[in-house]
Amino acid sequence: MRLALNGPATPSRTQRPRDLEIDYPIERARGYDWQGRLHTLGWFEIRLRPGDEATLIVSTENWEHIEALAIDQARELDDQRRLQLIAQAHPALGLPAQPHRPGVVAGWPGRAG
Repeated sequence: MRLALNGPATPSRTQRPRDLEIDYPIERARGYDWQGRLHTLGWFEIRLRPGDEATLIVSTENWEHIEALAIDQARELDDQRRLQLIAQAHPALGLPAQPHRPGVVAGWPGRAG
């Protein structure tokens, strides 16, 4: 797992990495293996001022692939990919002109202000 942060802020870790023993009740009800270990990297907090922008990258790709595109290019391609998935899942909705960029959603940059 590779982590990188692009932006003006320095993240602070609010909880350390740990392993958790997790029960999966749906899998249990289906007769599957229902217990497993989950590794968590912990929680991170990034404080941004109005107008600041930060992008947190979490990937299993090698650094050469991660750094192949500029952040703006990668964001645009990811936006397009998401819009295509939405269109396939809900064709009646159509593609929005611009994707909404919420403040905290995995894989999308956080924006302050």
